[in-house]
Amino acid sequence: MKTTNSISIGGIKIVIGNTACREIGKEIAAKNCKKPLLVTDKGIIGCGLINEIEQSMISENLEYVVFYEVPSDPPAGIVKKGTDILKKEKCDCVVAVGGGSVIDAAKAINIMSVHDGSILDYDNSPNGGKKFYREGAPLFSIPTTSGTGSEVTQYAVITSEKEKRKCTIGDERLTSKVVFLDPLMTTGLPPAITAATGIDALAHAIEAYTSNRVITAAGSSVFSDTLAIQAVRYISGNLGKSYACGGNVEARKNMMLGSTLAGLITQAGSGAAHGMGTPLGAHFHVPHGISVGIMLPYVMEYSLSACPERYRDIAQAMGRKVEEKPVMEAAAEAVRAVKELLESTEFPHLRDYVKNESDIKMLAADAEKDKCCQLNARIVNKETAEKLYWKAWNEE
Repeated sequence: MKTTNSISIGGIKIVIGNTACREIGKEIAAKNCKKPLLVTDKGIIGCGLINEIEQSMISENLEYVVFYEVPSDPPAGIVKKGTDILKKEKCDCVVAVGGGSVIDAAKAINIMSVHDGSILDYDNSPNGGKKFYREGAPLFSIPTTSGTGSEVTQYAVITSEKEKRKCTIGDERLTSKVVFLDPLMTTGLPPAITAATGIDALAHAIEAYTSNRVITAAGSSVFSDTLAIQAVRYISGNLGKSYACGGNVEARKNMMLGSTLAGLITQAGSGAAHGMGTPLGAHFHVPHGISVGIMLPYVMEYSLSACPERYRDIAQAMGRKVEEKPVMEAAAEAVRAVKELLESTEFPHLRDYVKNESDIKMLAADAEKDKCCQLNARIVNKETAEKLYWKAWNEE
């Protein structure tokens, strides 16, 4: 009996269901590809998550090469190493198996196989970077976490070790051709990683719904709004279940759906939780989902007055009874709901990573430069960022 379904959205084919990853070989062959480069990390190799994927490729007589050296927050050097292997082995497509870091690295490796220079030359910084002008090979993505939504976005985040900065590379040519949402790939995810990646996905949805791009008359979109609220429902309703019982396949499936929905609307904009989380990752190596989650409730609280009706919608999507409450009181329920979710998943605090008070000013100065802080419902400048970091730092 068939256990998967598929749908095409924005040129991406999404295969959904238990054992969806077993269809990878067939999908590669359908693109007339013969030799995939499988990009992953040592953890994925160690727990055997690529075994069924390898069998699927073998069944289609595909020769493949495995590159498993991708770390968290992949640096430009790893992209170059993977690109060199792809070219040397004459691979004709790329398969990404892992979390956001792996998928981002695979996107970068793939596009750089047909472009010159360093991936950092194409950084979408405030001053802009070089532009891609060619398509890479077909990219197939199999996420093993429910977090960044990178499997369906046109962005890749690559670290500049020299500048201690995460660089966002954005272009529609980075997008996957086929995505496999297989909840069985996530059932072994440890609780702490489940929480961190899940909160990141929730932040994507909340910030896409409240960015200043969409709260203006010109920027609001019924499509992104609908996906954002549905993503909030899926994630908030299933993160606790996935955290408490990793083998809950239905909860894991709903988390994957929520994460992917949130990923589909990243162009609506991220907010200051992401903008303030980025310096934490760059300076203190805080994992991305944790850095975003630590700041999320404080950014939300600061932003309530800019779009209280939207935060009321978020509170309602998170299961709060707000129909009879005044709008600002209803909006504040969204903050309380997020704080309770963080507490129930034993989420870390800022002081777990930032030990010295003197570092707050440095973080605030960097956050102000991040474009996500400019996309927040209420713009976050250096002074505001410092106050929000202090609030988070004083929270035990």
